[in-house]
Amino acid sequence: MENNGFAHPREIIPPPINQGGIGSCSAVATGQCLSTTVQMKFGGPHNPARRTSVQELTNETQEAFPHDCYSAVPGEGGFRGFPPETAFEYIKQYGVAVEAGHPYCGQRTSTPTLPDSPRIWIQDYTVKRRRLPGTDSLDFDIRPIICRLSGF
Repeated sequence: MENNGFAHPREIIPPPINQGGIGSCSAVATGQCLSTTVQMKFGGPHNPARRTSVQELTNETQEAFPHDCYSAVPGEGGFRGFPPETAFEYIKQYGVAVEAGHPYCGQRTSTPTLPDSPRIWIQDYTVKRRRLPGTDSLDFDIRPIICRLSGF
Protein backbone atom coordinates (compact mmCIF):
# COMPACT_ATOMS: atom_id res chain seq x y z
CA MET A 1 0.00 0.00 0.00
CA GLU A 2 1.23 3.48 -0.83
CA ASN A 3 2.31 5.54 2.20
CA ASN A 4 0.56 8.84 1.24
CA GLY A 5 2.29 10.77 4.01
CA PHE A 6 1.28 8.93 7.18
CA ALA A 7 3.82 7.25 9.44
CA HIS A 8 1.73 4.21 10.32
CA PRO A 9 -1.55 2.88 8.84
CA ARG A 10 -3.36 3.22 12.18
CA GLU A 11 -2.94 7.01 11.90
CA ILE A 12 -5.60 7.06 9.18
CA ILE A 13 -8.26 5.28 11.23
CA PRO A 14 -10.76 7.62 12.92
CA PRO A 15 -11.22 7.34 16.68
CA PRO A 16 -14.01 5.00 17.90
CA ILE A 17 -17.56 6.29 18.26
CA ASN A 18 -19.81 5.45 21.21
CA GLN A 19 -22.89 4.21 19.36
CA GLY A 20 -25.36 4.32 22.19
CA GLY A 21 -28.33 1.96 21.85
CA ILE A 22 -30.05 3.15 18.68
CA GLY A 23 -29.10 0.51 16.11
CA SER A 24 -26.45 2.63 14.45
CA CYS A 25 -23.79 -0.09 14.18
CA SER A 26 -24.02 -0.25 10.36
CA ALA A 27 -23.89 3.53 10.11
CA VAL A 28 -20.83 3.63 12.38
CA ALA A 29 -19.08 0.80 10.53
CA THR A 30 -19.86 2.34 7.14
CA GLY A 31 -18.77 5.80 8.29
CA GLN A 32 -15.49 4.53 9.74
CA CYS A 33 -14.78 2.46 6.61
CA LEU A 34 -15.42 5.39 4.28
CA SER A 35 -13.50 7.86 6.46
CA THR A 36 -10.49 5.54 6.44
CA THR A 37 -10.76 5.04 2.67
CA VAL A 38 -10.84 8.81 2.12
CA GLN A 39 -7.72 9.22 4.27
CA MET A 40 -5.93 6.47 2.36
CA LYS A 41 -6.77 8.11 -0.96
CA PHE A 42 -5.94 11.69 -0.02
CA GLY A 43 -3.11 10.98 2.43
CA GLY A 44 -1.93 12.44 5.69
CA PRO A 45 -2.96 11.48 9.23
CA HIS A 46 -6.64 11.23 10.19
CA ASN A 47 -8.35 14.48 9.25
CA PRO A 48 -11.59 15.19 11.18
CA ALA A 49 -12.70 17.50 8.34
CA ARG A 50 -13.00 14.39 6.14
CA ARG A 51 -14.79 12.20 8.68
CA THR A 52 -18.09 10.76 7.41
CA SER A 53 -21.29 11.91 9.14
CA VAL A 54 -22.57 8.85 10.98
CA GLN A 55 -25.54 10.94 12.10
CA GLU A 56 -26.65 11.60 8.52
CA LEU A 57 -26.32 7.90 7.72
CA THR A 58 -28.33 7.01 10.85
CA ASN A 59 -31.11 9.50 10.05
CA GLU A 60 -31.32 9.48 6.28
CA THR A 61 -30.61 5.89 5.22
CA GLN A 62 -33.82 4.70 6.90
CA GLU A 63 -35.77 7.50 5.19
CA ALA A 64 -34.30 6.72 1.75
CA PHE A 65 -34.58 2.92 1.97
CA PRO A 66 -37.25 2.03 4.56
CA HIS A 67 -37.79 -1.49 3.18
CA ASP A 68 -34.09 -2.33 3.57
CA CYS A 69 -33.98 -1.40 7.26
CA TYR A 70 -34.37 -3.81 10.15
CA SER A 71 -37.71 -3.69 11.93
CA ALA A 72 -37.81 -2.69 15.54
CA VAL A 73 -38.60 -5.34 18.12
CA PRO A 74 -42.36 -5.17 18.86
CA GLY A 75 -42.99 -3.22 22.03
CA GLU A 76 -39.51 -1.67 22.07
CA GLY A 77 -39.98 0.85 19.27
CA GLY A 78 -36.99 2.65 17.92
CA PHE A 79 -34.59 1.97 15.11
CA ARG A 80 -32.72 -1.29 14.55
CA GLY A 81 -30.33 -0.30 11.77
CA PHE A 82 -29.76 -1.53 8.23
CA PRO A 83 -27.38 -3.75 6.27
CA PRO A 84 -24.05 -2.10 5.39
CA GLU A 85 -24.85 -2.34 1.67
CA THR A 86 -27.84 -0.06 2.24
CA ALA A 87 -25.64 2.66 3.73
CA PHE A 88 -23.21 2.41 0.81
CA GLU A 89 -26.14 2.59 -1.64
CA TYR A 90 -27.28 5.78 0.13
CA ILE A 91 -23.79 7.28 -0.25
CA LYS A 92 -23.63 6.24 -3.89
CA GLN A 93 -26.97 7.93 -4.66
CA TYR A 94 -26.90 10.97 -2.37
CA GLY A 95 -23.37 11.40 -1.06
CA VAL A 96 -22.84 11.86 2.66
CA ALA A 97 -21.90 14.96 4.62
CA VAL A 98 -18.83 15.22 6.76
CA GLU A 99 -19.11 15.00 10.55
CA ALA A 100 -18.70 18.78 10.98
CA GLY A 101 -21.84 19.32 8.86
CA HIS A 102 -23.93 16.86 10.88
CA PRO A 103 -22.32 15.70 14.17
CA TYR A 104 -23.25 12.39 15.79
CA CYS A 105 -25.47 12.66 18.87
CA GLY A 106 -26.25 8.99 19.66
CA GLN A 107 -29.93 9.04 18.66
CA ARG A 108 -32.04 9.44 15.54
CA THR A 109 -33.05 13.06 15.01
CA SER A 110 -34.95 15.13 12.48
CA THR A 111 -32.16 17.70 12.36
CA PRO A 112 -31.12 18.16 8.73
CA THR A 113 -27.55 18.25 7.46
CA LEU A 114 -26.25 21.78 6.86
CA PRO A 115 -26.98 22.48 3.18
CA ASP A 116 -23.48 23.74 2.36
CA SER A 117 -21.71 20.87 4.14
CA PRO A 118 -18.93 19.19 2.13
CA ARG A 119 -19.96 15.74 0.88
CA ILE A 120 -18.22 12.46 0.14
CA TRP A 121 -19.46 10.50 -2.88
CA ILE A 122 -18.67 7.00 -4.05
CA GLN A 123 -18.95 5.71 -7.57
CA ASP A 124 -19.68 2.15 -6.50
CA TYR A 125 -18.81 -0.50 -3.89
CA THR A 126 -18.06 -4.20 -3.80
CA VAL A 127 -19.44 -6.69 -1.29
CA LYS A 128 -18.03 -10.09 -0.41
CA ARG A 129 -19.68 -12.28 2.21
CA ARG A 130 -18.15 -15.25 3.95
CA ARG A 131 -18.95 -17.38 6.97
CA LEU A 132 -16.63 -16.88 9.91
CA PRO A 133 -14.77 -20.14 10.56
CA GLY A 134 -16.50 -22.32 13.15
CA THR A 135 -19.62 -20.11 13.39
CA ASP A 136 -22.88 -19.37 11.62
CA SER A 137 -21.98 -15.66 11.55
CA LEU A 138 -21.47 -13.82 8.28
CA ASP A 139 -18.52 -11.53 7.75
CA PHE A 140 -18.79 -8.70 5.22
CA ASP A 141 -15.93 -7.29 3.19
CA ILE A 142 -17.29 -4.09 1.66
CA ARG A 143 -15.01 -1.79 -0.27
CA PRO A 144 -16.09 1.64 -1.45
CA ILE A 145 -14.78 3.05 -4.68
CA ILE A 146 -14.30 6.77 -4.13
CA CYS A 147 -15.65 8.94 -6.86
CA ARG A 148 -15.24 12.49 -5.57
CA LEU A 149 -15.35 14.94 -2.71
CA SER A 150 -17.43 18.09 -3.10
CA GLY A 151 -17.43 21.34 -1.18
CA PHE A 152 -13.93 20.96 0.28
